[in-house]
Amino acid sequence: MSLKRNSLLKASAKSLQAPVLILGLVAFMTLSPKLKASQSSDSGDASQSSSKSAPGSTPLIPSAKKPLKITPKTGTKKGSATSATAEDPGDDYAKTATIPDPVAPFNRGIFWFNHQLYRYVMKPISRTYDTVIPRPVRTGIFNVYDNLEYPDRVVNDLLQARFSTAGLETEKFLINSVAGVGGIIKVSNHIPALSDVPHSDTGVTLAKWGIGNGVYHVWPIIGPKSSRDFVGFAGDLALSPLTWMFFIFPHAAWTTAFTAPDSLRNFHDRMATYDAATENTLDRYLALRSSYIQNRKHAESK
Repeated sequence: MSLKRNSLLKASAKSLQAPVLILGLVAFMTLSPKLKASQSSDSGDASQSSSKSAPGSTPLIPSAKKPLKITPKTGTKKGSATSATAEDPGDDYAKTATIPDPVAPFNRGIFWFNHQLYRYVMKPISRTYDTVIPRPVRTGIFNVYDNLEYPDRVVNDLLQARFSTAGLETEKFLINSVAGVGGIIKVSNHIPALSDVPHSDTGVTLAKWGIGNGVYHVWPIIGPKSSRDFVGFAGDLALSPLTWMFFIFPHAAWTTAFTAPDSLRNFHDRMATYDAATENTLDRYLALRSSYIQNRKHAESK
């Protein structure tokens, strides 16, 4: 009986040997990729830990850092601190924009028109004026017409009750007209008491009287003016001797010839002012508005 049992056990073991081998082979093929992956991850962790612990070593993969915060620049090239406004969140000129600008979209349209006019008409005229007319002649032309603006300055000095300044203006006018050959040479620049007499106009007079700015306008060709300064501009024209000439001699050809150099001078001066205010800016409109307001504040503070 025992011999029969042994023979049966051997037969059954031989019959089970093939299936066991097949199952073992399948298990080996299934588990071997996972073992390799775990080994490679373990070796990677070990290399990273060793690189961190080793002094002076540099890891192959740098650790992630927090992204840098980048604040966009607005305004001029030499920009100041930004401030948010209702018109423009990045308006760097908000601190000087004390004159209300309720029709800014309309003003921007007029500004665009003026910019094209300045660029394609007035700037070529200004460059030609610089090229053709020598600097000493340009200076003489400026001095003559600046001297002719004496009535505007002295009347506004009197309206502001600045009688001592009006006396200095009169002395300056007489010296430049006589010793300076009709104002061609500014002799007053060499006299300390007369070299820096504050300039006045009708807009400044209205400001001294307590009249408010009104609102900000951009006029075709004329450019930026507050409501108050536009009225003052009309007053300055009324006080100008060149305006009187047109009314007294409306059809005389020589009046045009006499006033033409003043027009060229104004073109040249306005282009220089415009370029200085809008050069290297992101928004020409805001830059010019800011420059205008600052200049008017400076004139009113004298």
